[in-house]
Amino acid sequence: METVEALQSELIEQNIDPLLKRTFEEYCEEFPQGSDSEFYANLCGG
Repeated sequence: METVEALQSELIEQNIDPLLKRTFEEYCEEFPQGSDSEFYANLCGG
């Protein structure tokens, strides 16, 4: 059981990473570099 749960956890993490990346890219399009929001500036590498 633990092995199956570990594999499921790995798959979930692998699937979440590209979703987060895509979400961050969408934020960076909506709040481009130079945004006066420090959070988005840090998130987008600005």
